[in-house]
Amino acid sequence: MRKLFIFTLFVAVCLGIITGDALVIYAQDTASEEFTLEEVMVTAQKREENQQKVGIAMEVITGDQLKELGRTDVDQILQNVSTALVQRTADGLRIGLRGVTYDTPAGYGDGVGATPGTVSINVDGVFTQRNPTGTGLYDIERVEVLYGPQTTTYASNAPGGIVNIEIARPKLDKYEFSGALELGNYSLRHGEVVVNAPIGSMFALRVSGNMNKHDGYVSNGADDEDSKSGRLRALFQPNEKLSFLITGEIVKDSNLNYGSVRAFKNQDDVDDPWYSDEDLSRRKPTDTEKKKYWGNFSADFGLASLVLIPSKTDETYHRTSSTLRTDGTISVSTSDGDGYERGIEARLTSPEDSKFKWLLVYNYYKGETFRLQRTVYEPITGFIDDITEMRLLLNNKAFLGDITYPITDRFRALAGARYSSDRAISSRTTIQTSGMGRDTYSDMDYSSPNYKVGVEYDVSENSMLYGTFTTSYRVEQEAMAWDGSTLPAQKMNAYTAGTKNRFMGNKLQLNASAFYYDYKNRVFQAMQFPTVSMSNNFAYCDPDAEPGEPNYAADCRGFRPDEGGRVPGNLTMKGADIQTSWIMTPKDKIDVSVSYLDSWIGRMIANFEFKDQPYASPENADFSNRAPTFSPKWTVTLNYNHNFTLGNAGVITARFDTKYQSSYEIDWWEERGGVDQRGYKTQEPHRIDNFTMIYANPGGKWTLSGYVKNILNYAEKRFMNAMGVYNMSIGPPRTFGGILSVRY
Repeated sequence: MRKLFIFTLFVAVCLGIITGDALVIYAQDTASEEFTLEEVMVTAQKREENQQKVGIAMEVITGDQLKELGRTDVDQILQNVSTALVQRTADGLRIGLRGVTYDTPAGYGDGVGATPGTVSINVDGVFTQRNPTGTGLYDIERVEVLYGPQTTTYASNAPGGIVNIEIARPKLDKYEFSGALELGNYSLRHGEVVVNAPIGSMFALRVSGNMNKHDGYVSNGADDEDSKSGRLRALFQPNEKLSFLITGEIVKDSNLNYGSVRAFKNQDDVDDPWYSDEDLSRRKPTDTEKKKYWGNFSADFGLASLVLIPSKTDETYHRTSSTLRTDGTISVSTSDGDGYERGIEARLTSPEDSKFKWLLVYNYYKGETFRLQRTVYEPITGFIDDITEMRLLLNNKAFLGDITYPITDRFRALAGARYSSDRAISSRTTIQTSGMGRDTYSDMDYSSPNYKVGVEYDVSENSMLYGTFTTSYRVEQEAMAWDGSTLPAQKMNAYTAGTKNRFMGNKLQLNASAFYYDYKNRVFQAMQFPTVSMSNNFAYCDPDAEPGEPNYAADCRGFRPDEGGRVPGNLTMKGADIQTSWIMTPKDKIDVSVSYLDSWIGRMIANFEFKDQPYASPENADFSNRAPTFSPKWTVTLNYNHNFTLGNAGVITARFDTKYQSSYEIDWWEERGGVDQRGYKTQEPHRIDNFTMIYANPGGKWTLSGYVKNILNYAEKRFMNAMGVYNMSIGPPRTFGGILSVRY
């Protein structure tokens, strides 16, 4: 594997040096032909640049592509992004890139609210600590997926990377109306409308709305959606050097959403993977309302430009859920919660025409989430009533800076630095309990410097090489040991080398990158449930109790709180990505990506002290040299487009795309709820295929699309739940539909 990594690095360098000059003559000969790859402009480095001139491994998807393909949430948007994996859990969508993700079970922990992700989602420059739900994504300009830590550029210090979603800005130069109506199976009804209205030469409004509703993919009604959202954007731009953009948005959801099915080893083992006999009659729709306001104020002073991005988010929700447990009881939980996020980013950037590029940023974030949870265990015999109050307060500050210095016309040096300060206060207070409850309080305070160094070299006008070394750290703020002790911050050293190239007169694009990640103190959820009743499983063990006293550790069925179920370990990851786009003819375009990932855990042994249960053997406690979860060795994506020209009648585009992944584990636990789940938690090698036909009228005013997603109706394993026998979430089944889009 090491030889493969070194070979990929060698190829990345040689592609730029050898083919960059060797094909330049051919590129000149064919440059006069009309059909070429478009130039994609991105803001990955907080300034507008050609994607091929940015020394970051990335993938970019345009808003028009997403609308034509009927992809309206983060899960669908990232479906064909190489190495991207999305876990759909009760606390939202968890994003992983290049195997950098986390495996703490949804809802498992003493805090409340989402743990800051290993991959950060930024919407229109606004940073959030919460996991995305996937709703509210419409009127999108583009989505930029940046691999690896972007420590000295973004507010988030996420080690896995950044998903940067850019929303369309109001336009001063034209009126614009666009809309889309989508209908499909599972009673899908989706509508989107956008109106852009300039008022005079300096002011413009952009009003947009979105509605998405479909029945549940799981037979009992779960995995449904019913969301509505509206957005108003106002732009005041008195001149080219000054602009004020203010945005207000409201999102409402009311759905059963997340659902589970009985675990299976292979899809062939079940008649219908999406069938669940779990009774959801006691579960009511989760009602959520989120109000979000943010601004973008920019001023160009000549020597520097100033940008301010203040943001404010308020959210409330009410949730009722039920779970059938392995001992035959039913738990019904009702949660009422609210939360807020406040943030501001202030940055100074170098002039656009300056060869010496620099960036200075200050970011402040504060967020708090409160939840009151009441759980009733039935049947009535042995009636238990738990009422718990949970709170999580997050406070983050960061100073960061980045420079690109031109040593020669072709060779540039990169450097950056960051200082972060993070504080998390998490509390769990038992108001009423049957004896299972326990109170915890944790006040975690971290701070750390990080930095980046690198180089960029232009081999030719259309070929470049780059290499970077970046450090980052992450705080998993709910990942405490069960005695309330603080686990160390996670730290990553990331090495990346790559090349970006355009050949054949901008008809062939070939980008390649290789990476090596040294990830320390990665938290692994290694605890396993013993085969005992659930009521005994969580009995509190008192490390200070004497023999004969209540909760004496040796008599406790569970695990010792001084050892806990969350274990920090070191993780090594290396791999390579190759991405190509080729316009073969004026009618044919193909995109192919191949990604390789080799990852393993260093020495990590979890010292369990279970009582009278069969799965506490040493081989289940020793996780050394294991591959982490959600880490397929191979990922291959292919997209093929063919245009059928109809003369003056328009164009039909046929698109086929597929994503293949080799096998990987989706969970650590060998046993869950008294059931040996070895084999169930393995996702076998698989692929997901999609097909789309798009008709565009000659004037480009409207398009009509038809699609089939997941043609083979494959049930992709997504996550194993923390408790219960209905312990697996899976991806969407085969869906099909049609989209009518208009634009004037």
